[in-house]
Amino acid sequence: MVQRKLTVLQALPALQSGGVERGTLEVAHHLVSRGHRSLVVSAGGGMVDRLTQEGSGHLTLPIGRKSLLTLRLVPALRRYLREQRVDVLHIRSRMPGWVAYLAWRGMDPATRPRLVSTVHGMYSVNAYSAVMTRGERVIAVSDTVRDYIAANYPRIDS
Repeated sequence: MVQRKLTVLQALPALQSGGVERGTLEVAHHLVSRGHRSLVVSAGGGMVDRLTQEGSGHLTLPIGRKSLLTLRLVPALRRYLREQRVDVLHIRSRMPGWVAYLAWRGMDPATRPRLVSTVHGMYSVNAYSAVMTRGERVIAVSDTVRDYIAANYPRIDS
């Protein structure tokens, strides 16, 4: 059986240091090692060299800046999703999540990527944080986070 190779784009604020960033690199490395195409969009940072040396692509966009002006990046990201024929869009942080979600939502549902989000912590419960539960699949990094999501965002199945 021939498995189709996927193009996966992960979106996060920057590739400096931290758990989200390390997890992003681990997923990227795993995808590349299995023959898939790994892409990451962020503002850049010290971990970009390692990411690209391990075979992933990187798009530098300041999608983590907490400003309404950041939403002006939605059309550029939507265009990139189409041009790169992304199969899975994985959001890992709130502001990049909003940019990515709005870009994704504006695409044809028949041809847009699948949307996955990873909730890395217990964010404040508000509309800004709710984007992290808008994925077609939502990953919680722990049972505690899963229970928090279920209690505070009831539309999510646990």
